[in-house]
Amino acid sequence: MTDERAATPASEPAPASVPRTPKQLEDLVAARPEGWEFLLFAAALLEGKKDLELRWRDHQLRLPTADYHRLDEDDVPGYLGAAFGRLRWTLGPIEPIFAAQEDAFGKPGEPGDPALIRHFAGWIIEVYRRLLDWASTVRSAGAPEEFELAVGLSSQAADLPLKRIRSFIDETVAAVDQLLAKLAAHENEREPIELRLTLTLEADNDLMGAAVDELRRVLGQEPDEN
Repeated sequence: MTDERAATPASEPAPASVPRTPKQLEDLVAARPEGWEFLLFAAALLEGKKDLELRWRDHQLRLPTADYHRLDEDDVPGYLGAAFGRLRWTLGPIEPIFAAQEDAFGKPGEPGDPALIRHFAGWIIEVYRRLLDWASTVRSAGAPEEFELAVGLSSQAADLPLKRIRSFIDETVAAVDQLLAKLAAHENEREPIELRLTLTLEADNDLMGAAVDELRRVLGQEPDEN
């Protein structure tokens, strides 16, 4: 995400930090101080991340939190192929929601739309949640012993995008807090305030490749050299 524009002028002073309670969020949207769009976006991201923190802990511990499903030997290749396809599908919404960010934040000099800002942040959290679900589902597959390593490696292919989303949220909150400091330092000036953040998500191709190589080894096939 890249957003460069002057924060919308307003008579209300900006809060000292990103809101962290429902009441603070309610007051923010009601008052709409300078830079409120970015504050709302960061707050919605932070709230969504917090709500899923125990799910992230489950993921870190590699807990089988989805329903158990048994895979026979013949099922494993097709199952993992479908899982990788579903992983790429899960990452798909990130590009269009970022492409439409101006609808949420507003054009330069124009106010943003609080509903669309929440929608924007909500989809980032939704992708995060779906990635956790994806990994949990793959971890919960019961495969024959010789296939367990291939399945385990496959379940870790979501680690990279999950960590990038978490970093994006933390960096967004930090950047908005810095924006607030700038607003406080230049209270009587109307210089443009810039917020530059980007998010690129992709599955861990190295891990998926390692899983495929392990699967080929078990099946007695030559490694894929492409």
